[in-house]
Amino acid sequence: MSPIVLCFRCGEVLPNIRRVYCGPCKKEIKKVRRHRPGEKERTRQHRRIYRALHLPQTAATYRRWKAANPDRIRVAKQKRKHEKRFAPVEAVDKDLVFVRDGGRCHICQRRVLREEMTLDHIVPFALNGGYTYANLRLAHASCNSSRGAGKTPGQLVLILF
Repeated sequence: MSPIVLCFRCGEVLPNIRRVYCGPCKKEIKKVRRHRPGEKERTRQHRRIYRALHLPQTAATYRRWKAANPDRIRVAKQKRKHEKRFAPVEAVDKDLVFVRDGGRCHICQRRVLREEMTLDHIVPFALNGGYTYANLRLAHASCNSSRGAGKTPGQLVLILF
């Protein structure tokens, strides 16, 4: 027969002998620890030390995550880029823009395949156009690149719709 283990805080019987606290108590303790003065800096320092000691493992883990989440990496890069210019940023899903625009390029009005779709800024990024649903339209990669960054008058007409 396995020994009975009790939560150190509330005395509840625990199903796993390796645990010290029950779920609710553990959450409460984490919440209290999180708000202690200097806890944030101690956690950062611990993470830095861990990464330095386990560099190959953490680098490999990050590479695997990066390969599995290319959209999240792209969004993070765009967010950093836009925040540097103080432009508004939203987490934009390409598929939602595709459905919203009916799968048609807003420049040439032809159908766009998902493989060749890009998002075109109506107010260009160079002129502090944000990365928001209101400022993005679906476009072919070729149409988008031929348009360039400074062509706002034709693009601004689309904001009225």
